[in-house]
Amino acid sequence: MSQTKATPPTEVVMIGAGNRSSVYAEYAVSRPDLMKVKEKGGFAPISTQEFFDWVKWISLGLRDFGCRAGDKLIILSENRPEWVWTAFANMAFGGVTVPLYPTLVPEQIRYIIDDSDAQSVVCSNLDLWMKIAAVRKVCGDAHAEIAAK
Repeated sequence: MSQTKATPPTEVVMIGAGNRSSVYAEYAVSRPDLMKVKEKGGFAPISTQEFFDWVKWISLGLRDFGCRAGDKLIILSENRPEWVWTAFANMAFGGVTVPLYPTLVPEQIRYIIDDSDAQSVVCSNLDLWMKIAAVRKVCGDAHAEIAAK
């Protein structure tokens, strides 16, 4: 999918044998041609290894931002591969994903952040980031916001 290959992390973040992320890691090796992503009106292949590399990379980044097992991570994004990578990355170290529709208004987002006790928020673009910024000062415990491009 991408023109540049992600640099694989030097450390595997997956926890515990038999969890979803370790099962996926084993499956990625056995089925390298399994996935496709929608691109320009068609479907383009993405190798399971590239998918797995992105998940590991994002997982390490989330951990560096302070996300830990049991923490709740809000993903505010439209449907795209990075959404799935982020959700899998969060699962990799035992995080709980709280998905938000990108069509929600800031007041609805504030309510969900407070009600979920989420510690971090990931946004996929500046417009969605601005929805978070509009309610940031009145949100409860969310301490980190991460924006993708």
